Amino acid sequence: MLTLTAMLERAERWFPEVELVERGRRSNYRELGRRARALARALVAAGLQPGGRVALALWNRIAHLEAWFGVALAGGVAHPLNLRLHPRQWAAILAQAQDRFAIVEAGLLDAWRRADAPARLFTYPDEFEALLAAAPGRDLPALGEDDGAAMGYTSGTTGEPKGVIYSHRALALHALTIALPDANNFRQRDCVLPLVPMFHANAWGWPHAATLLGARQVFAGERFDAEAVLDLLAGEQVTRAAGVPVIWQGVLDALERHPGLWPLHPELRVNLGGAPAPEALFRRFDRHGITVNMGWGMTEMTPVGAVNPLVAPDGAPGFGERRARPGRLLPWVEGRTAASGELEVRGPWVAARYVAGGEDCFTPDGWLRTGDIVEFDAGGLMRIVDRAKDLIRSGGEWISSVALENALASHPDVAEAAVIAVPHPKWQERPLALVVPRAGAAADAAAWRRHLEARFPAWQCPDEFRVIETLPRTSTGKIDKRKLREDHRAANA
Repeated sequence: MLTLTAMLERAERWFPEVELVERGRRSNYRELGRRARALARALVAAGLQPGGRVALALWNRIAHLEAWFGVALAGGVAHPLNLRLHPRQWAAILAQAQDRFAIVEAGLLDAWRRADAPARLFTYPDEFEALLAAAPGRDLPALGEDDGAAMGYTSGTTGEPKGVIYSHRALALHALTIALPDANNFRQRDCVLPLVPMFHANAWGWPHAATLLGARQVFAGERFDAEAVLDLLAGEQVTRAAGVPVIWQGVLDALERHPGLWPLHPELRVNLGGAPAPEALFRRFDRHGITVNMGWGMTEMTPVGAVNPLVAPDGAPGFGERRARPGRLLPWVEGRTAASGELEVRGPWVAARYVAGGEDCFTPDGWLRTGDIVEFDAGGLMRIVDRAKDLIRSGGEWISSVALENALASHPDVAEAAVIAVPHPKWQERPLALVVPRAGAAADAAAWRRHLEARFPAWQCPDEFRVIETLPRTSTGKIDKRKLREDHRAANA
């Protein structure tokens, strides 16, 4: 059976002593199984019904993994809350999800109370541990592959967050497929550290895949700053790590400030995703001898839909540009492009509906509209031209904001850049570049323009380069284009 029960039982049977690690605590798969079942029995005794939702307001901890499995083994649906959302958003999400129970970190209780949710509350760690200690001996419900096991909500970048439910089958097939050699190349002997919050689309499925294989797992807690991350990478000799580009930019900055301070495992391989990554970032990884590849997905896809298999030069021209692409669609994920160029997908772990609303995000024949305008090369490598909502229409022609951003990011004096459309009386829209210079670098708009004009026609280049201190980001680390448009379109009005 493709269930989380089978996944857990395999790890317990063959890899009972393999470690699960967080700051201040070490456990193993034997303990994970024992504690997950204790939680499951306690929740059933407390009244959790099949399909009932349990909200989890927890950082990346072993207890979060225990709760994922414990809720699922009880026949329930684990619902990690995005800890970076406002309590008002929590309240709306909790009302829609109809969570019956909640496990909430003590440090997050103020936010929880402001959400004013009716769910029965167990605080972590005290009440959580008491719940496990008092768990009765009882049988657990039989599970079906198509039963819900977890749910996630989109980050709300383009509107209010929307929820999807993941079945046991979807989570199991997703875990197996992302572990393939041409995806993340997981091995049982790996040490895995997802630098993705577990509330962000199941930490990209990495904890499930690591459990399936019995790999050692490391959890970052609530600390995702560069020095804390490097302490874990070096101290635990991590071989597989994943996170959004902005986290890795900070990690590389710290490595360059303190060469030799953190001896990393020679087989460390990093997977990037969640936002586009420029070629310049890949070259920085090269200088530190770190293997890196790119992936792509959505909350609605559990979340991974594509991974780039290119991790070493293949002798073909344009390797640098091709390895920065999101990759090739994974096995079982079908893709097609609409007349507009928008990618539509379907597959065994791709949502067919939301918990509520969002019907316009699916085609009449059941494909998910991704919102990404894409092209595929002869080898199946996908190139994202732009998000449909971020394309700039200037005088009847389209300009890719992503292409301009990646080119700007390759300038030695640019730390980060975003390009948005602003209204124009003649051309309808024109690109505006928002640039964060590197520390100590001069803000030289003329030099940035020359840099772009060497690669793009002059009409595609921004009319203005506006210097800002930092780029706003969403709760999942993506550049918040919606806020940038609101702020800077108003400034141009």
